[in-house]
Amino acid sequence: MWIHELPWHWLESFAMVLFWVLVIVLALVPINYLRDQLNSPEMSTPSGPEQMPAPKQEPGHGKT
Repeated sequence: MWIHELPWHWLESFAMVLFWVLVIVLALVPINYLRDQLNSPEMSTPSGPEQMPAPKQEPGHGKT
């Protein structure tokens, strides 16, 4: 048959490169997502008392 005469080695090489690129991309996507989550402002811890919000006091419960 004529199919056996076609050089398929380039297709196998292309498939192998495509597979490893896919593996690398799928490994980097969650890493970048987690890095963005850790660098988000709501996840950062305050470094001093000046960044801590003042405690809220309800009216009528202050000093008498």
